[in-house]
Amino acid sequence: MDDSEATELADDDELIDDLLRALGDNRDAGLESDRRAREKLGVGRNDFAVVRFLVEADRRGVSLTPGEIALALGVSTAATTALVDRLETVGLVRRERNPTDRRSVIVRAALAEGSQERRIAMTRDAAERRAIAALPVRDRRVVLRALEQITDAVRRDGH
Repeated sequence: MDDSEATELADDDELIDDLLRALGDNRDAGLESDRRAREKLGVGRNDFAVVRFLVEADRRGVSLTPGEIALALGVSTAATTALVDRLETVGLVRRERNPTDRRSVIVRAALAEGSQERRIAMTRDAAERRAIAALPVRDRRVVLRALEQITDAVRRDGH
């Protein structure tokens, strides 16, 4: 290996380290943003996860049953019922009749579009969307592929 190849490998290792550091910084910033939002809303981690999940589902026009929420979040239906009860009591979610199955209900975020609570719950998502939207489309595709590969590797090899 000549000097230029050695330099290129060292530069590549440094870039990989920088990328890993940036991923960690992004994760930490997201956790801190979520912690501040949970404090402002007065809810715990799991409760906040449900609120964000429901706001995002609402944005996509998707209705969710308690069972679907439990499955998506990896918690029991009993735990989901308790979470939804708590969140309904404080006015962050509401239950509605399921229009396709009268034996069940759907759960929706009770945060009005543009409300302070909704903005608080979605602060991180909004910041991430702005940052992604600022990238050229070609760069977004590269970042998407990289993140998908990293996620797949962690799922496959991360024990």
